[in-house]
Amino acid sequence: MVSSSSRARGRLRVTEVRAGQYLGRGAVSAFTLLVAPRVREGELALVHGNPDAVHAFSFVGDVASALVAVSRDERTWGRAWNAPVIAATVREAAEALAELHGAPEPRLESLTERDMTLLSLNEPLWREFIETSHLSDRPVRVDDSDIRDTFGLKPSTLREALMV
Repeated sequence: MVSSSSRARGRLRVTEVRAGQYLGRGAVSAFTLLVAPRVREGELALVHGNPDAVHAFSFVGDVASALVAVSRDERTWGRAWNAPVIAATVREAAEALAELHGAPEPRLESLTERDMTLLSLNEPLWREFIETSHLSDRPVRVDDSDIRDTFGLKPSTLREALMV
């Protein structure tokens, strides 16, 4: 976001809202592309990374609320804000999704480096996954306390994020 009064004075004031792996209607993430469709169908889901490592998921509605809050407050300029995050494993998200859709217990298997390399030969998206593999193999914890404390925002529950 850029303040129009700053732009008029020739100075640029910016702020940023950062989010985790997206969940929610229309969200595009490794989970929504690779795992969710297979889990809903009761099929084997191939997972990018460790399915038992904690990740920072962001519900698109929570990110929208964060963007609105940050855009309306002068204190936000000049820094990055972490949107509210849901800390969960891919396995926990898959199990919650299966339960919501009446699907069987999810079956998850990790993709190997070789699998991802072969997939990337024909599909550019897989090259992006390879470049960010370090974020999927081990826990990713995000401190969203600033946005919680400053604006009273908190993340939706995992089930709420998966219901839409």
